Amino acid sequence: MSVSDAVNKVLVSDLGQVILPFDTARVWSALLPLSRLPEAATRSTVQQIVRETGLGRGGVTGAEFHRRVAAATGIDLDYAGFRNAWSDMFELNQGVLRLIREISCARRVLLSNTNALHWEFITQKFPEILELFDDLCVSHEIGSEKPDPEIYAWVERLTGAAPQAHLFVDDIPIYVEAARSRGWDAVLFTGTRMFANDLRTRGFLVTDDDFGDACVRVTESSQALWDTGPGR
Repeated sequence: MSVSDAVNKVLVSDLGQVILPFDTARVWSALLPLSRLPEAATRSTVQQIVRETGLGRGGVTGAEFHRRVAAATGIDLDYAGFRNAWSDMFELNQGVLRLIREISCARRVLLSNTNALHWEFITQKFPEILELFDDLCVSHEIGSEKPDPEIYAWVERLTGAAPQAHLFVDDIPIYVEAARSRGWDAVLFTGTRMFANDLRTRGFLVTDDDFGDACVRVTESSQALWDTGPGR
């Protein structure tokens, strides 16, 4: 694809592990010492509440999720304290931020599986991300999560572009495959340097600058915040 073609395309980017690498162990380090339950029981209880409430699809507010976790575990934090403990696990990948800023495309869309607490934290701590995108599509506001076909259809309705006009990047293989099944072009994010190469071969990026080589941080299953698949 040439640059002239790329300027008519839509970049659709994931957030967690692509733009914001995260470490869920930091969340558990903050919450586990405050729980009246044993460690394993605390983890499973929180995961169950995430699943039952549909947190990532906006099934409950952040305040209600906080209330349910506190009631079930005895974690005694006010809402702001709980939100910060639940969310203070993100770092900014400056290289990817620069990449997305420098590409040639018609539109930049953020598409993230997230939840009210994380989103509130992210929008306050990383405003430069919000400024980079034309559209912010987050699962808890849409009511659907990747890889549900509805969330990709939602983006198509938003952009008004043909499926093949979308280039999607995500670190989760099944989310990438779901996009491809709709006719999107899609790349699996494994690191910044490979992502830059993917953008160059598609005409989105013309510079040969080095944007660094930060790689995906794998979350061990024992450290997961949810047991229904990555909710980013």
